[in-house]
Amino acid sequence: MAHIPVQRNPKISQKLSKIVFEGYIDDLISDIYHMTRQPMPELGLMAGFNVSSSIVMLSLIGGISRVLFDPKRIMQPGQAFKKCLEMWFPWEDEPGKSISKAKAAEILWKNLRNPLEHKLGISNDKKGVAQQIIIISIPNLTDEKIHEIETLDKSPLPFPAVDKGNKGEFLMFTGGLYWGIRRMITKMTYDESLMRAASEMLPKFKIYR
Repeated sequence: MAHIPVQRNPKISQKLSKIVFEGYIDDLISDIYHMTRQPMPELGLMAGFNVSSSIVMLSLIGGISRVLFDPKRIMQPGQAFKKCLEMWFPWEDEPGKSISKAKAAEILWKNLRNPLEHKLGISNDKKGVAQQIIIISIPNLTDEKIHEIETLDKSPLPFPAVDKGNKGEFLMFTGGLYWGIRRMITKMTYDESLMRAASEMLPKFKIYR
């Protein structure tokens, strides 16, 4: 079953479509899709790519928060990252979780994105005590289930993108995050004022045919 690109409002500007979507987002989403399909032991591909796909997805959220959500750089990077998630990630269409959307956004920024980007994934609390982060991917997702992740408005998975475990550990589910990022991008493209501001801040470009 073929990968489905992220749906976007066909009315967004050509500049936004070419530079942001065709130039970057579509390729990154395609990479995440192929990592989500791993492992494939029948082909000798044993790695689950759970950490690698997480790094790409968190980087994508960071880019979206700057280019689409806060193109004028009014907010600090962490503030834009978290506020973008709070406002646009489809929290209401996930299965139940034990934490608020603000807390989930905070975990993704402070305990996942930053440690994975700068500290090999090592996270600690204010007292310097290490905090356990568990990144979970579902092995052997069927093509049908991935198709549902890429097309359904409500999450087809039994867990949210991020949650807190019974022992205080932080849990991130790659399938849930992939579903949510796709929905978030689609929703954002239908906000005309958001897309207009993003388009105005992009550099000039030339279309090569």
